[in-house]
Amino acid sequence: MNFPNFAMWIVLSIACILIFSKILGAIGLIFIIEGNNAYKAGNYQKFENSKRNAAISLGIGVVIGCMYIAATVFFSLLNW
Repeated sequence: MNFPNFAMWIVLSIACILIFSKILGAIGLIFIIEGNNAYKAGNYQKFENSKRNAAISLGIGVVIGCMYIAATVFFSLLNW
């Protein structure tokens, strides 16, 4: 049995990989899979730590990605 909202976390990490930051999205995906394995094994402390680390890496990836997209749009408008 997968941990709660496992599919949502997988979708968020893949979206982060494709849209925002490939490195941080991949790190988040690794933490999500690690957390799912810990949940299946009954190690809930490791599950919580992995889920928190995944949320942090995906959050940072989204922020950096949004800043990159905003800077790209801003500088492309300056050259227009």
